[in-house]
Amino acid sequence: MIKRARYRLLRHLPGPRGRRYSRKFNTILALDDFESAIRYTSGKTCIDLGANIGHYTQKLAQFAAEVIAFEPDPWTCAQLRANLAEFTNVKIENAAAGTREETVLLWRHSQFNDNPLKYSTSSSLIADKFDVIDHDQAIEVRQINFIEYLFGLDSDIGIVKIDIEGAELDLLEALLDRPDLLSRIDYVFAETHERQIPDHAPRVHDLRAKTGRLSRPHFNLDWH
Repeated sequence: MIKRARYRLLRHLPGPRGRRYSRKFNTILALDDFESAIRYTSGKTCIDLGANIGHYTQKLAQFAAEVIAFEPDPWTCAQLRANLAEFTNVKIENAAAGTREETVLLWRHSQFNDNPLKYSTSSSLIADKFDVIDHDQAIEVRQINFIEYLFGLDSDIGIVKIDIEGAELDLLEALLDRPDLLSRIDYVFAETHERQIPDHAPRVHDLRAKTGRLSRPHFNLDWH
């Protein structure tokens, strides 16, 4: 509550400081929105794209009928499986989510081998996302066509959480072209990465405008 009040006040500062605190404030609101959505969609199927080691997968699994968690990195996916072993309602896919079925390169942080638990959150399909990505090392991972995957599910979806380190725009834009799929989803929470990838900024601006006009699903693009 103290952070919320502080960020609410400091977001009105001029310039970069104000924008930074505005992002922090919006992130807190997104987490609140997420917690409410979990309870509102209790008993439905939820999807966690970019599950990492499963912190938010666990939260979803406490209320969802089923959670489908995607994590492409084999090391991280092993930790995810271990952390979610007690949950019988979680299905884990060792794959990236994209718009095509193919084998892709996953780029790890340059310090991944030193501390994989800490740096696994920086792994990305976008080679130029961070200066700290190791451009000399990458691993091949399976990518599924998430649009087709979603079409093949026989249940409505409570929540789709998308935290895939820069690869979210292609996926979100493809999803917006499928009103038949959107009508089956209650909430979409996604992190965008235009600060790390400045070329994404115009697309993110357009995406926010389009999602803001939709009544269903509820989009929150301030995930962290």
